Amino acid sequence: MTVSAERLRRPKTIEPSLSEVRSWWDENPYEYDSDTADPATANWIYFRNIDRRFMKRHSPWAQTGFPMLGSLVPYPELVDKQVLDVGCGTGWGAEQFAGTGARVTAFDLAPRHAQLTRRRLELANQDGLALEGDALRMPFADDSFDYALAWGTIMHWPDPQTGVHELHRVLRPGGRAGAMLYHRNSVHWKWQLMFLHGVLLGWFLRMSPAEVARRLTNAPEVGGSPVARAYSRAEIRDMFSEFSEVRIRVFDLSETMGFLPSKRLPISQYLIPGRLKDWLTRKVGWYLWVDVVK
Repeated sequence: MTVSAERLRRPKTIEPSLSEVRSWWDENPYEYDSDTADPATANWIYFRNIDRRFMKRHSPWAQTGFPMLGSLVPYPELVDKQVLDVGCGTGWGAEQFAGTGARVTAFDLAPRHAQLTRRRLELANQDGLALEGDALRMPFADDSFDYALAWGTIMHWPDPQTGVHELHRVLRPGGRAGAMLYHRNSVHWKWQLMFLHGVLLGWFLRMSPAEVARRLTNAPEVGGSPVARAYSRAEIRDMFSEFSEVRIRVFDLSETMGFLPSKRLPISQYLIPGRLKDWLTRKVGWYLWVDVVK
């Protein structure tokens, strides 16, 4: 996977266009460190390697086994319901919904993501649609879905607020949505990104905080994704203010609280007791889980 030098030298004050975002994710599909596969020939080994890495990164707080996100998503309530998996990536979420009885529509800006999701559903012998399109202007009627999942996608949209409004529009009254976003008040954001890299390593001398974040949060080996943001709880409540209910929880792996001052020098691993690490993950973890009701 390669990214042109011109794209990496983007001026700090210019937001990427939708076509740039689409092209980047099409060239760099989010595979949880798996090797990129041709959608036409991707096999079960490819998809199960993605699943294995996902579960290692997000267990036990998101799930303790299959279905993935079983601790967060109300699968039993979604049997025969219309579900939207927006920003579907390689289709792991779509497969969980289809396999537990929901009628799923997967939706992603990147053509490769939509193709990989179709291939995954085909291999699983599961019904479901996988469509390519813009989450900021979704081609669905008002009140179309009972549930929507937006896992790790909103913070990469060029205009997150417009996208959240679209989520609200396509949900039926009483419908729910679950979203994962990055936490601005996390140890990872405050210490690893902003202080360790931005201040101590001098990155702020040549780039803005937003540039530091985008270069380090996704695919740092190719210069980072075009857009990457993190949010406080207050910002999330404001963003989802159209919804009647907004619940926010903070999660992370407890082991990440031991990566201080860095992964190469994890002194805190030996100084912070296990129970304190667990408590810290619920306060200053990297992941925000947002559960909303229309």
